[in-house]
Amino acid sequence: MPNRFSCAMANLNRETGWIAAMLGALAAGLVVVAILGVSNAGFGRMAAMLGGVLLAAASALAGGFFGFLFGIPHSKQGPETVIASANGGRQYVENTNLEQISDWLTKIIIGLTLVQYQKISDFLAGAGKSFGPVLISGGNGAVAQALAIALILYFFLTGFLFFYLWTRIYMEALLRRQHALLESEIETILHVQQQQQNDSDADALELVESYLDEKSDPKAEKFKNIQDKVGAASLVARSLIFRNARKVRRNNWKPGGNAELVQRTIPVFEGLIKAAPDKYHRNYGQLGYALVRQAEPDWVRAKQVFEKAIALRGPEKDAGSGYYEYHLALAEIHLDPDFAAKKPSSDEARNRIAALLESGAEVIDLAGEPAIAAWAGLNHYPIEPAAS
Repeated sequence: MPNRFSCAMANLNRETGWIAAMLGALAAGLVVVAILGVSNAGFGRMAAMLGGVLLAAASALAGGFFGFLFGIPHSKQGPETVIASANGGRQYVENTNLEQISDWLTKIIIGLTLVQYQKISDFLAGAGKSFGPVLISGGNGAVAQALAIALILYFFLTGFLFFYLWTRIYMEALLRRQHALLESEIETILHVQQQQQNDSDADALELVESYLDEKSDPKAEKFKNIQDKVGAASLVARSLIFRNARKVRRNNWKPGGNAELVQRTIPVFEGLIKAAPDKYHRNYGQLGYALVRQAEPDWVRAKQVFEKAIALRGPEKDAGSGYYEYHLALAEIHLDPDFAAKKPSSDEARNRIAALLESGAEVIDLAGEPAIAAWAGLNHYPIEPAAS
């Protein structure tokens, strides 16, 4: 049984033979035009030959244009043929403008031919009458006209078939080869980009793991741009970095933990936020926890961070529900000048803090935090036991 390659080669040879036949037909037609020109002494042999050749060439080119238009190959595709990597890298959409133009013009030409058939017939008759004397002079005008029309149709159809077959065979192969080269170049670029991203991810993971090791020196030169390196990591690598930093913070944020390690997680979470500043409320939440539980809490930043975390999380119950509000209330209390002066808060501040504590009380025992207990006493705010 013949294989696909041998069948394809046989088809190509057969189609190539048709092109050779069309070339032979064009050559034979030109020979006839030359003979008619040499025989037309009345019109002038050279002028008749030149006029006949130009008429034949114009007819062949006109037919060739339509043959090219009808023969443009169409790529197999859906709404869009996209060349892209599976890792979500840059995508390249195949340009099909030539195919679309071919479709539009083909439909327009067919429509005009059907509607304007009589005008086309009259134009062809007029062209035959005008060019007839170039081929035969001094004889029957009707014969000269018919011969000119036949010559126009002959070269038009031959040019049409030649360019149609050439477009179908060679242009399709050319487009396939160009498309394959483009795919190969894009795959090479994407492979290099992916390799660079993999190296960047590995460096970021290793750097964060070393930075969060209590034995390392956080002021070492290699840790200077840790936020940038974390931010440049891929989404998968950032997820692993987040889990590692969160684990370190959780293991050290309670009394007796290593407050310095909690503080080290801050630039890590800042790098994660830098990569996606308007996504992932958990990054903001973890940063806020670290700001609150480091050796010297940063209440101003903690307030800003928890407000952003709550805004990104939205009203739905999700991870961080209650905890964000609790720590935001804690930041509000520490930033309240009335609380610092051991006085009751203003009505506005009290209502705002009370609303936050109401959400926090669902998950945390408010009485366990001295600052909240002191604020509640100053503001006559009743503390309910945490929900079991």
